[in-house]
Amino acid sequence: MKNLWRSLASLAASILALALLAACGSGGGGGSTPPPPSSKLVVVPSAVSVEAEQTVRLQASVAGVTDPVFTYTLQAPAGVAATDVATRFGVLSPNGSFTAAANARPGLRGSIVVRETRRNVSATVPVVIVPFVKQVVVTPTSASVLAGQTQTFTVVPFDINGNPIPDFVVDWRVTGGIGTITPAGLFTGTNAGSGTVTAKIGDAAAVSVPVTVVGSVVGLAIQPAGNPILVEAGVRRQFRAVVRDAAGRETEVKATWTVSEAVGTISAAGLFTATKTVGATGTLTATYQTQKLSLPIRIVPLVPPPGLPANIKGRVDQGGQPASNVKVEAFASGQTTATASGTTGSDGEYYFWLPAGSYEIVATKGSAVVKRVANLLSADDVRVVNFVLP
Repeated sequence: MKNLWRSLASLAASILALALLAACGSGGGGGSTPPPPSSKLVVVPSAVSVEAEQTVRLQASVAGVTDPVFTYTLQAPAGVAATDVATRFGVLSPNGSFTAAANARPGLRGSIVVRETRRNVSATVPVVIVPFVKQVVVTPTSASVLAGQTQTFTVVPFDINGNPIPDFVVDWRVTGGIGTITPAGLFTGTNAGSGTVTAKIGDAAAVSVPVTVVGSVVGLAIQPAGNPILVEAGVRRQFRAVVRDAAGRETEVKATWTVSEAVGTISAAGLFTATKTVGATGTLTATYQTQKLSLPIRIVPLVPPPGLPANIKGRVDQGGQPASNVKVEAFASGQTTATASGTTGSDGEYYFWLPAGSYEIVATKGSAVVKRVANLLSADDVRVVNFVLP
């Protein structure tokens, strides 16, 4: 019986405790108020490069706050006394408008602290005095990235004399909802689509760069392409791997490259060096993630690039006179197919452009054949090879 009474007493005490706890947590303000959800304070512009006497208005917002209250506090540059801030740096109004002083010296750095009092959140906006900005140059001038990847943008502002301005901050903005960008210009693509990255410094016109963010990859291409790809003997060619998404948006990627040994070699960056064997055939392959593409490749005789000076040249004489219509061919060491060929003109002269290597130069007219050897130490090396036909 005693055990029964003890159990009943324990149960009654538990019920009383629960009732008291519930009473404290409801009505009458007896309980603590739960903290508000975290809110992010957004200030535009997020960085200010301002010219003397220029005014910049800060606009602040906090998600989820319908009636925010903002305060703005100016932090003076180091070495500027509080009594001199207005004349040496600038003036900040209660609504967030900063006007640089007429005598503000370029290079001075201060800041504006923006605070939302209801949620007690704040952000600091750097402020830098710059000379009059004539032009802003952003590099690269266009970009495309895969979603989740990054692209670094660099900015150089120039003053009215065309000199680069060394001390500044950039007001970066991204349109199109395609990504985010840091104060250092590091863009991260977050959503597939097209938009812009814009840089603003001083009172110069803002510069916008088109940016494409590519979504899930559905295809891979090799550029330049061909079927087959034709590459001249002994030359180098840079290949690019380009992927695309279902909407046709494209971007270059770092692919894994392989090529048949018979036609040449290729670097990890896609730089192909062709063999000197004219007529050689093989396959060039690019692989990126689950995408793989192979194209046939063939080595063809070398044609001098337009405007490139000849590095193998000479004259063919016969009977003491310039010999015209003489076939002159260049054979890479150990090869039976000509790397380059040509015909002499009425002045008996010929010319080739060849990559570095050892060549046998052969002049032929009818039954008359003369052979000579030329060694090129580099593509810039020049050799004069003259012939006298019997």
